[in-house]
Amino acid sequence: MSTKLKSIMEAANRLTVDSIAQKPYCASSEETIDKIVDHVKQEGYDCLPVRSDDGAIHRIIDTARLENLTAWCDVEKASRKVTADYLVAREAPIFSILDRFEKRSFLLCLGPKGIDGVVTVHDLNQPAVHYFGLDRKSTRLNSSHLGI
Repeated sequence: MSTKLKSIMEAANRLTVDSIAQKPYCASSEETIDKIVDHVKQEGYDCLPVRSDDGAIHRIIDTARLENLTAWCDVEKASRKVTADYLVAREAPIFSILDRFEKRSFLLCLGPKGIDGVVTVHDLNQPAVHYFGLDRKSTRLNSSHLGI
């Protein structure tokens, strides 16, 4: 491998999930379910993290299920626990997560205080990622939306 190519690959490996992660829009008891549903319809989200009263994210809910709920206490019953399959460290190199998007449309970022971000296939379409020759057309990834 040429020195120039090796240098480019090393630089690409330093591009981490943290550089493209977004703060998630969450279902939260601080907003009415109707307001959350209106927002997710407007944005086209398919799934949302659920923020508990203590501020932590431990669950996710499909937005279609939210439309049928009337009380916040029903959200926990309708949501599912976040599993390790959804988690990625903020320090992980972007190239290390590409294969994971074939099974998941989003990953939740694990920071020092718990889940604090989200990364989707759309986030791969950022300028820093373009620099290294990636875009959503070349990665064969799904284009589902998550609340961000």
